[in-house]
Amino acid sequence: MIVQNTQKNALILGIFALCVAGLITLTYVGTKDRIKAQEQAKLLSVIGDVVPSTYYDNDIQHDCIALPVVQALGNTSQLKAYRGRFGSEMTALAIESVAPNGYSGAIRFIVGLAGEEFTTVTGVRVLQHMETPGLGDKIDERVSPWVFDFDNQVITPERQSEWTVKKDGGQFDAFTGATITPRALTQAIANTALYVQQNLTQIALSTNQCALEDNQND
Repeated sequence: MIVQNTQKNALILGIFALCVAGLITLTYVGTKDRIKAQEQAKLLSVIGDVVPSTYYDNDIQHDCIALPVVQALGNTSQLKAYRGRFGSEMTALAIESVAPNGYSGAIRFIVGLAGEEFTTVTGVRVLQHMETPGLGDKIDERVSPWVFDFDNQVITPERQSEWTVKKDGGQFDAFTGATITPRALTQAIANTALYVQQNLTQIALSTNQCALEDNQND
């Protein structure tokens, strides 16, 4: 009797698990297109925040490259750079990157670059972080306007030493009681910009990864 009850309970649990799995699958199938559309809309909004549309006339969110795993970008995979163009000329870039040394972990962000040799920062937005609420989370533009201090700032190899917080001799403010977070992000933005400047030709000519992904999804 005990064996029969055990088998019966196991069968019930198995059926229940299959039903739950089926419901999850149906939910995913029914919402994946909507989720993808929302993600694309959010992406376009963030790209538009860091690179004003006056810098390009192409469909920037569908012209991107996959970035290598390199120290300058935080040694992180699955990063992309979105290329803005006038005609065939690359005139702006929105590039994802990571500051690996935030106070509470990695800080994922996107930075816009344009101008001669892509030395001008057109905007920065933090995409993901785990920094302390009330302190390090001021890197989020929804919490504090601090990140707007990077707008229209110039970064070159000669000016790299300026790209840190004032406490370290740089030009950017830190937060009261939280220096590690702004230092990490400021220096990571500079590293990302210098990486772009050193690899402009490769970035401009690399295969359009977004177009390949779009074709695979059709």
